Amino acid sequence: MEYGEFVGEVVTTWLVERESRDRLMRLEADFIYRDPQGREWLAPKGRTVNGASIPSFLWGPVFGSPYLGNFRRASVVHDIAEEDRERSSRDVHRMFFYAMRCDDTEPWLAGVIYAAVRVFGEKWGTPQSVAMPPTQDNIAAFLEMVHSSEFTGKDALDDLDSLLEDFMGRRMER
Repeated sequence: MEYGEFVGEVVTTWLVERESRDRLMRLEADFIYRDPQGREWLAPKGRTVNGASIPSFLWGPVFGSPYLGNFRRASVVHDIAEEDRERSSRDVHRMFFYAMRCDDTEPWLAGVIYAAVRVFGEKWGTPQSVAMPPTQDNIAAFLEMVHSSEFTGKDALDDLDSLLEDFMGRRMER
């Protein structure tokens, strides 16, 4: 259980949205991710998810969408946990990383998605910090950072967090 385990299957119904992109799905069964510490992250039946917790600039031919790839199940529990905010954003985003790895997401891809969520995603709880605006300059700097040897050499999540805090501090000072 190095990265945790999933309990159940993601069972959904696509919901048709008249003036939207039809990304919304309703969960038709409870779905649980149990993290490496044994904490359960419930995505309950009846809730809706849309994958929006993954920054949209990552969507496309390389990363796909939240509904493709080995991070689908992780995105479901992350969407719910981010909406509920019962735990700090730091804990929610770290859970997302472990859930992606549990879902066999490649380490580099889990790291990049986690980094994007930490840098550009919503923040709440303690310690409070501000999300970086996804401007062209900030996205370009982010992509440069995740392609650097400093980023790709980070195996431990705490080391990655330290690198991301430094990056955000430098960018937000501008």
